[in-house]
Amino acid sequence: MQNRLDTPSSERSALSRRGLLGAAGATGLAAGLLTAPGVASARTRRRSASTSFTIGCSFPITGPLASDGEQMKNGVTLAAAEINAAGGIAGKQINLSIVDTDVTDPAKIKTSLQKHVNDKVDALYEGYLIQWPASMDIKANYGAPCLDASTSIAQVQQIQGSAKYGNIFQIDPPESYYGLGFPGFLNQVKAAGKWKPQNNQIFIVEGDSVYSQTISKYAQQQAPKQGWKIKGITKVTGGAADWSPSAKKAKDSKAAVVMNTHFAPDDLAKWTKAWAANPGKSLVYLQYGPSIPAYLTLAGKAANGIVWATVTGVYNDPVGKIFRAAYKAKFGQGAGFSNSGSGYDGVNMLARAWAATGDGQNFKANIDQLRKMIHRGVNGGYWLTRNAGLAYPAQTPDPGIGQAHLFFQIQSGVHHIIQPAPYIEAQFQNPPWM
Repeated sequence: MQNRLDTPSSERSALSRRGLLGAAGATGLAAGLLTAPGVASARTRRRSASTSFTIGCSFPITGPLASDGEQMKNGVTLAAAEINAAGGIAGKQINLSIVDTDVTDPAKIKTSLQKHVNDKVDALYEGYLIQWPASMDIKANYGAPCLDASTSIAQVQQIQGSAKYGNIFQIDPPESYYGLGFPGFLNQVKAAGKWKPQNNQIFIVEGDSVYSQTISKYAQQQAPKQGWKIKGITKVTGGAADWSPSAKKAKDSKAAVVMNTHFAPDDLAKWTKAWAANPGKSLVYLQYGPSIPAYLTLAGKAANGIVWATVTGVYNDPVGKIFRAAYKAKFGQGAGFSNSGSGYDGVNMLARAWAATGDGQNFKANIDQLRKMIHRGVNGGYWLTRNAGLAYPAQTPDPGIGQAHLFFQIQSGVHHIIQPAPYIEAQFQNPPWM
């Protein structure tokens, strides 16, 4: 996938100048960054410097997204535990204030964030907020570094459109790149000769969230540019009891590809079982949901052959494998492929900023540090000079500053990366229903 046509030329020009900003930050925490804090200005402090750093986290610990909330919580917990065990940040420990939050409810989001603000935390972190607009003004008014992985092009546009929101960082690429990147992926699989589609048609099963609808919209825009035609769209509602009607519509379309843009792992597992019970001859693609372990647990053998993707995922390279081993040792179970890594990386980036300034309450200095640094995390590269993560290879050809748009296929019950290079660990296989 080499399409960069949808990246503004001004953004590409800025990326070409990346060597001027913060390259020295890429060495990571292990190089001693946590031992020598600098002198921080007292002018922007909200409270006196304390003996610790506190991150206010709002996660869906209970409710329908609890399986993903667990990934978020465990990711930040592991990062803080590792840093604290190594002596902290110049002797100061990282504390986590985790509030169970319904991320689909604007009022509850505001309540959670206001608690953190009242507690005068040093930073805010969320895995994602489905209703992220409810958070923006509270965060902007507080002024602390606010990191999230809400995967929203609209949020990126709001952040980059006003200096008011300059303390907010969406650390992952936006959801638009799911739709923009998918047709190119299909062409790559086709060109490799492992798959011979029966036609050039895509049938979309569209979820009811703005997130899912945005992915569908961008896929519809990009498909004809790369030789694909949208055969049809059927809309689904999260939490449905019966997913067989939409699976049957997908089969009856006789499209070579079925693209499901819904994201909830429990729902996608039910949809997968409905498809497997009465399949067509299509390549089936799901987005994000299978990154959460609950999906494969629920879908079981029906998931074999499913292709899925995430724009921010834990790599299966040596860095990712070290993380996975540490996660399993601490929690007794395997890490998921997305939010566990995002949370881990977010805490480590905050720690690097605090190590440089020495003061969690010097919000401006810490925000400046986040914009300067280049960080290689378990989910890839981060260069947040414009307060947003970059998609590799669509937004940047440099994997050192972007997060790979990872495409997986479930083969014999195991997730394998099949695109993009250099992270490929297996080749696409025709699913059992084909």
